Amino acid sequence: MKTLIDRYYRYIRPLRPLYGWALDAKRKVRCQKRTEEWKEKGFRGAKLDICGGRNPWKPDEFLNVDIVDLPQVDLIFDIRERFPIDDNVIVEIFSAATLEHFRELDNLHILR
Repeated sequence: MKTLIDRYYRYIRPLRPLYGWALDAKRKVRCQKRTEEWKEKGFRGAKLDICGGRNPWKPDEFLNVDIVDLPQVDLIFDIRERFPIDDNVIVEIFSAATLEHFRELDNLHILR
């Protein structure tokens, strides 16, 4: 016996991009709202996920930072430049599989 999805998949399939767009739009609005809330606080006590991209680490706890404006990115800036956040306000920085994508000189600057 066919499941409901199997029976109607040919009708549903063309709508998949629309669903993806709606999901991305919802995530983007949520990220913009969180970013505004943190800006009002001056980012005091914030936790950053550096280069989280489409797969952020604990999105409810960390602000996702990336150079590319993706739907789940909270802050957009180049980490090779000076952070647009005041010194001594960030509590924690998480970064997984990031540094190997940069040149050695950039890594020295990033780790300072």
